[in-house]
Amino acid sequence: MLKISLPKVPGFSLLSSIFWLTAISVIITLGVRLTPPYLQDLTVNQLVENLANEPRIKRLSSSDLTQILKQQLAKKNIDNVQIKKIMLERQQNKMLLNLNYEARVPLLGNIDAVLSFQKSKLVE
Repeated sequence: MLKISLPKVPGFSLLSSIFWLTAISVIITLGVRLTPPYLQDLTVNQLVENLANEPRIKRLSSSDLTQILKQQLAKKNIDNVQIKKIMLERQQNKMLLNLNYEARVPLLGNIDAVLSFQKSKLVE
């Protein structure tokens, strides 16, 4: 009887396939969970631009701006944005509007990602 031995060929083992499937699923999960806050950031940018273009902004206080911005966020159905601070720096006939906010996103179980954003707009 003739015995034929096949050479061992390195390949994709069960252990390496489990590793790669886990790595790919983690990357996809992170992408799916972290993309919406960045898309919502585009909306917040637009709201800040619109707010900066309003003529009455120079008469408003920081608390009034916070209330207006919260109302606009509620209209746009953006609920995971937590406004930390709105500052108005007034200089002669210009004003600098600074907005700092966070978005908290649950990742896995009790692990959350906290994304911090900062926007500045010069109002003339």
